[in-house]
Amino acid sequence: MGRKSKYTIDFKLSVVDRYLNKGEGSVTIGKDLNLNPNTVLKWVKQFQKSDAEVFLEKPRNQSYSKEFKIQVIEEYLAGGCSYPDLVVLCQV
Repeated sequence: MGRKSKYTIDFKLSVVDRYLNKGEGSVTIGKDLNLNPNTVLKWVKQFQKSDAEVFLEKPRNQSYSKEFKIQVIEEYLAGGCSYPDLVVLCQV
């Protein structure tokens, strides 16, 4: 069974809209909505990569092949991606 998100898709989209279209910063939005500014930035990156579909609930947790896991670890160790960027990469 998949994990149920603490926040609705509409809430996440409103946060992304405030950041992208209304020019508000992640710290301002975070303080206003009691969110970590990094969460705001993560949602924005996810949205930019995959559109609103990324916020839909999944029927079960994502599973990854051994090869994919090794690739992600090697990419991180080589300094090719920051940890937050890897999180977005893995949620495809």
